[in-house]
Amino acid sequence: MSSVEATVLRIDRCKVYRLPPMSGAKGYMAKEWDVNNPMAEVKLNLTTLNDDMFFKFVTKEGKLFAKSIKLDGRLVASGDKMLEYYIDKVSDSSRFFVVKIQNPRTKKVLPIGIGFSDRENAMSLNASIDDHIKQVEREIEYEKMKSEKGTSAVKDDEDDLVWKQDHARTYTQN
Repeated sequence: MSSVEATVLRIDRCKVYRLPPMSGAKGYMAKEWDVNNPMAEVKLNLTTLNDDMFFKFVTKEGKLFAKSIKLDGRLVASGDKMLEYYIDKVSDSSRFFVVKIQNPRTKKVLPIGIGFSDRENAMSLNASIDDHIKQVEREIEYEKMKSEKGTSAVKDDEDDLVWKQDHARTYTQN
């Protein structure tokens, strides 16, 4: 498998927030964040590397502000880990999320809040994540099918498909 990092979504205006301690079982709530005073306003690059995904927060000067922990697409797609472990929606808004970042020096992981002024950006983020996880699910399903049938069975299926296509052409040409 080749290791090519791809940017699947770029959002020019993303606000980053320090999170207060979570209060109660409701989870994080944007109304508790002081949303009018973000810690920073950055660009968000959502990148993929094979099955994994990263949130990269970049300053206007082009420097890396923060990077999320690796969102392991295989663990999410297989159901071994919930997507909410990596990115969580707040309970009171569709435009704000909680993402885990990691300090590159200390390796300490902490949650930060992110938000968008535009609801479309939040919808694009959700759609990009969903698309990636669905792609990984398809890859897992293909690998499972391939291992169950064996390599020769997959080759036989490909040969059958070629024969059917050639045969179909024969009938349409007459």
